[in-house]
Amino acid sequence: MIKLQGVTKLLDFFGGLRLYFMAIIIIALSTQTTKAQDHFDSSGYWNILAPAPGSSIDDGDIFIAVQLMKGEKFNKGAVAMWIDEYLVTFQTRVTDDKITLIYSHHLLNGKHHIRVNAQTADGGILTPLNWDFFVGMEETTIIQDGKKRRALIEKDEPAFSISGAINVDSRNNFLDGNGKELPQEAKFNAAQYGYQEVSLDVTPRYKRFSFPISGFFTSTENKYLQPRNRYRVGINSDYFEAYYGDHFTMYDNLLVNGNKIHGTELIIKTPKGKFSAVYGDLTKPIDGKLLRLTSDYIGLPYNLRPDSFYVEAGTYKRKIAAGRLDYGTIEEGSTFGVTVMKSWDDTTSIRFGSNPKQNIGFTVDQTMYSKNRVFSINSGYTFTLTTNDYSRHAFRKTEVDSVLKTNLPFDPQTLKPLIVLNLSTSPLNIQNQSSVAWYVKPQIKIKNNTLDLEARRVGSEFVSFANPYVMQDIQEYSASDNLALWEHRINVQARYAYNFNNLYHKSIYTTHNQFGMANLYFAPSEKLPALTAGATYNQREMNVDTTHDNFDKDNILSYNVGLAYSFTIAGMRTDLNGSYINSNRVSRAYPENGSISNIITTSIGQDYPFGLSYNLGYSNYTTTSAVQAINQNINAYNGVLSFNIKKIKGVISANYSLSKSVATQFTPSGARHIGGFGYRQAIFKGFNLNMDGGLSYYDNLEIVGFVLPAKYDSKFLNINLNYSF
Repeated sequence: MIKLQGVTKLLDFFGGLRLYFMAIIIIALSTQTTKAQDHFDSSGYWNILAPAPGSSIDDGDIFIAVQLMKGEKFNKGAVAMWIDEYLVTFQTRVTDDKITLIYSHHLLNGKHHIRVNAQTADGGILTPLNWDFFVGMEETTIIQDGKKRRALIEKDEPAFSISGAINVDSRNNFLDGNGKELPQEAKFNAAQYGYQEVSLDVTPRYKRFSFPISGFFTSTENKYLQPRNRYRVGINSDYFEAYYGDHFTMYDNLLVNGNKIHGTELIIKTPKGKFSAVYGDLTKPIDGKLLRLTSDYIGLPYNLRPDSFYVEAGTYKRKIAAGRLDYGTIEEGSTFGVTVMKSWDDTTSIRFGSNPKQNIGFTVDQTMYSKNRVFSINSGYTFTLTTNDYSRHAFRKTEVDSVLKTNLPFDPQTLKPLIVLNLSTSPLNIQNQSSVAWYVKPQIKIKNNTLDLEARRVGSEFVSFANPYVMQDIQEYSASDNLALWEHRINVQARYAYNFNNLYHKSIYTTHNQFGMANLYFAPSEKLPALTAGATYNQREMNVDTTHDNFDKDNILSYNVGLAYSFTIAGMRTDLNGSYINSNRVSRAYPENGSISNIITTSIGQDYPFGLSYNLGYSNYTTTSAVQAINQNINAYNGVLSFNIKKIKGVISANYSLSKSVATQFTPSGARHIGGFGYRQAIFKGFNLNMDGGLSYYDNLEIVGFVLPAKYDSKFLNINLNYSF
């Protein structure tokens, strides 16, 4: 085994701090299964489902499953699994009585060992489960002591293998008629002309190394907008990972949280933690323009002459360098993480821009677990510092001392390689928390009940270029609960959150915001209908004038109920669905914004044994506003008929839908018809063709003085090819 001594010593140092990092890997279990066999251990509590003890399987996405017998259930927080003494608990999925895992790392040909430790829901300690299986072996007959015996030998297979998937989409639209420019759902004229996209995810493997290759490419790429095309190549082993391309790097909840980075990423792994680093670009450069004001310019700025030049600023290439150190394991009861980040605008990337910015940040976070993992607490603390124009003159110590009449303990000039401090720098204020963000998230798991609590605060000056969507200037308290009863036949979800907005009263807008929701799912048995019900409540308060008097600007209450019933008679499966949604919005400060909405949907579908199936649906949407006397009413009908041709592994279908809207005070009546066909074909193993096309026709009646008549049609043909190998 390779020993990474330098990194291990560094991790051991941080281990002494006993602070936090949480990394939860959720494995989406595939539907690939094999015929289950019963393999009980000597205690009678364990049933090994896969792989069978002593069996031989092929390498790649190995499915592991064990079941707890005698009606017992697992304590989900007290399960641990090892493969060849490597802990893989993070990747397991634990239900009431079953542990499953899809192990995607390469295993050498030969014997391998699995060990599982667990407790029952009532705290009982189970006998550890141990069994062996083989990879890359085949049965043969040997002569031993003059007798024929069956034995397993290694397959004569190359060390190199490759797997993956490729997907190709071609969407072609042809619009014609008055109003064909109205569709807004697709950019770059895609609604008129369509677009083409290719995505791939391929992984060659050589012994214990893998070389992942992924990419997405679209014809809607535009040089004047940030890129949609992306790719990534890399190398992955037991001890390190290295990648180049586009990464959606997520180090922590606040500072570096999933924004796309184009560049290089490196991960070094040890048994007790890992070190990660990324360097690249957050945005691509888009140059601005140098324009001249002429004498016929309308709206001439008062401080410019008619022959003046002005700049239409572009977008700088924004670069980032970030690193993270993780230490600890769940089994030890604590994980700890540190993230550092610097991001800046590259002033050499474009000719015409303004106000290049710099941003630095630092995060520490920790997760601690109770002995049986019933209780855990995750917390993080982050601060950032931003200079909004680092092209300005940087502070000198003498200047600061003279203005503030103090003796600064450092010279700001020495920090220039990290960040330029000047008049445009947001004040670093940790005392009043304006530059700080923090959160605390306790979690309690008791049998089938999971309670999550959170307190979070983000200051008004907290800015992270690597997490541009974080909401500033808020403090939030929230609680959510997930409860399963009666062998998961009853599931209840609830959440409540209260936000304090505008903590520093810098402007007149929302001051408080609260949200609540509750959902119920009740499925008494497979022979009876399943019921869903839910409700949500939103309330927003704001200051409507400078006296800071609070008004309930908006209250929105919504609830929904639904029924789903499936049954089979003489091989024919029938699905019945229905739902009702009501939403009531009341505005005390602006009554004209109040409205009541109702949505009703119903559908019926049937599958016949000989391959024929159909689905019919109807929905009605109404909105009523008493103040403006607007009554919007939309009816929608749809139907799909399909036939499965089993001999050629193909499915053909036809569909039709109609949406009709009634005229209101501000909108005309209209109708949209869509008719089309579909075809699905499995051409050969792993290769599938999907195709659909048709005609969409929109007829919008004229209302003089408001809108022009629009009658346009869209012919479309979409082709999808995907290949998995």
